[in-house]
Amino acid sequence: MKVTVRPRAGRNSFTVDVRWKGERVRRTYADPGLADAVADELRRILVRAELDGLGGATLADLLPSPTAEPVHMDTVGTYADEWVVYNSKANGWKRSTLQNYESIVRKHIKPAWSDIPLADVTRVEVKHWLLGIAKDRKPKTVRNVYRTMSSLLTSACDDGLIPFNPVLRMGRVLPRVKQSRQRPRAWTPEQLVAVLDAAKEHTPDHYPLFLQLAKTGQRIAEAIATQWVDVDFGNQGLRTDRTWVRGDLDETKGRQYRTIGMTI
Repeated sequence: MKVTVRPRAGRNSFTVDVRWKGERVRRTYADPGLADAVADELRRILVRAELDGLGGATLADLLPSPTAEPVHMDTVGTYADEWVVYNSKANGWKRSTLQNYESIVRKHIKPAWSDIPLADVTRVEVKHWLLGIAKDRKPKTVRNVYRTMSSLLTSACDDGLIPFNPVLRMGRVLPRVKQSRQRPRAWTPEQLVAVLDAAKEHTPDHYPLFLQLAKTGQRIAEAIATQWVDVDFGNQGLRTDRTWVRGDLDETKGRQYRTIGMTI
């Protein structure tokens, strides 16, 4: 894929030259700003087309007529929506991962930056924005918002929409996530028996779930997602390759499955 803008010799006009997968289309514009905007937009579209194709369109369809209005500058809000959709497909995000990014964009990025052109995002303004979020959000949330914003701007830079990512390496100004030094404490055999006995007495319908958790060490979302097809009675094994997230089945953490030995 190659998109270039060249001034025409001896004429006050500029040619956008597009080459992609054996096709070549050229169109001339009198306004250099329009020519540059068209080229930037085409680069962004064709990067995504490498994955999704052009949806039946041709290169010629993508080039506006020479009398077209200048292409509008991408805003953070518009680009953020496209970025989420594209990366979800390109990187094969799990459903829960997609929902997390959609939530960050909807709750934090778009309310503050929706109508701001990508080229107008500054390091100072992003810093003040993040510190504002930190006043009533946990440090982990603030860092997740920052990573999403930085990834979005890096992608915009790769698409040729901005010359550089203005918020790289801002981690040192963000609140630190405190790592817990408390070691997890497992129940004693007596405590486990007491819990199972209480479950059998007070919630007998859920007793099998309590017993499954005790015997397998599964995460509770993995145990809820277990189906009969996962049980191998012959080899006394239980396959764990899905989890229950936000009311739906999803892949396990890290997309790794394991087989757990069952005990009687």
